[in-house]
Amino acid sequence: MRFPIKSLKTLPLFFILYSLFFATACSKSDDTPQPATLAVTYNNVSGDWQLVEFNSHKLPEGTYLRMSLSRRDHAFTLTDNLNSMYGQTRTGTFTLTEDEDTETTILSGHYDNGVGEWNHEYTVTRLTASELHLLSTDSLHESQVFQRIQE
Repeated sequence: MRFPIKSLKTLPLFFILYSLFFATACSKSDDTPQPATLAVTYNNVSGDWQLVEFNSHKLPEGTYLRMSLSRRDHAFTLTDNLNSMYGQTRTGTFTLTEDEDTETTILSGHYDNGVGEWNHEYTVTRLTASELHLLSTDSLHESQVFQRIQE
């Protein structure tokens, strides 16, 4: 029995479509519920946070940065050992500002004791009850992920 040449030309196309169908039909769906996002308000960002990722990389073992934000007086406390083997603490005030152009909220801060402003302002890209995601607004685009510290 002879197959027409035209049938042989469409056979590879059939196998490609057939395998694509089964590859997509058998794919595992991600039914894991995502935590609800919260409005970025002083009340919702208030609390104790620990940096867990910087630019998509986990922090090295033994390194920490903890940030405490207070909704009442808009005060912050930063405690870290990023630049030293010993911990250091800095304090100041923080501000949440709505950026009307991008419809996002900007987190910025001012240190006490005359040190000045934070090196960066940060867009709050995601806020849940347990996570705070920040992205610097300057050209460096540093990303930071904080987890809420449960007491």
